[in-house]
Amino acid sequence: MKKLTWLLTVVLCGGVLFADLARANAQPQASAQPIGAFDDEDQEDLDDRFGSEPCANKASQRVSRFTYYVTPKFFGTLKSRELRQCQFQGTCIYVNGAGLEMVRNSAGKTFPLNEAACPYGRASNGECVEPCKHVAASLHVPAGSVIYIPALKGRTCQGRPHNGYVIASDRGAGVKREGHFDFYAGTCTKFARGQCVSNPSYQKLTTGMKNKNYCIVEGPNGSEPSSQPSQTLSKNSRRGRTAR
Repeated sequence: MKKLTWLLTVVLCGGVLFADLARANAQPQASAQPIGAFDDEDQEDLDDRFGSEPCANKASQRVSRFTYYVTPKFFGTLKSRELRQCQFQGTCIYVNGAGLEMVRNSAGKTFPLNEAACPYGRASNGECVEPCKHVAASLHVPAGSVIYIPALKGRTCQGRPHNGYVIASDRGAGVKREGHFDFYAGTCTKFARGQCVSNPSYQKLTTGMKNKNYCIVEGPNGSEPSSQPSQTLSKNSRRGRTAR
């Protein structure tokens, strides 16, 4: 009888402990630091800078199209199809036979990823492109402008909630219509029908953004917002054209 009582006690205690662990694991984790332009500032600082409703006193417009682009990442010797993708995007990353991550830019130069000043390439205005922070926009948006898109806030990018702010630092051959933004999402290792299938969160991030409001909250270099289009870039300008 004593053995039976002891066994029941162990089982019951174990069940309570397991339930406690399950509840602990079910508790929501501390919220991750938001990502996006100015993600080194907390929400209170952003509210002081742009207001709690950044588009309230700005000329709001509607998103006509919201797409994404990526930096291809490959493994092993680059094949002709992969080289074409590298050339189209301007920059790609690959892991060579020795297991080292390398960067290849549009000029065909390769060098170690950890030596690249801009691992993901440079935007058309010369800035280093960073995931979740930069977009390619049409000439209707002055290069370097800060865009706020309320519907983007809270969506997950690279495992973190987005703060809604992006910088229109890039251009793209297919980005011509006013309100079209091509969002830089990060790297991709597998493609199918023009979509990144190795990271389906990219497509989820950009779905349903059409006709959502956006506004320019800050002009280039911290200037007042302007609706005047920037000067036309040369036809040789392309996103992420070089990693150095």
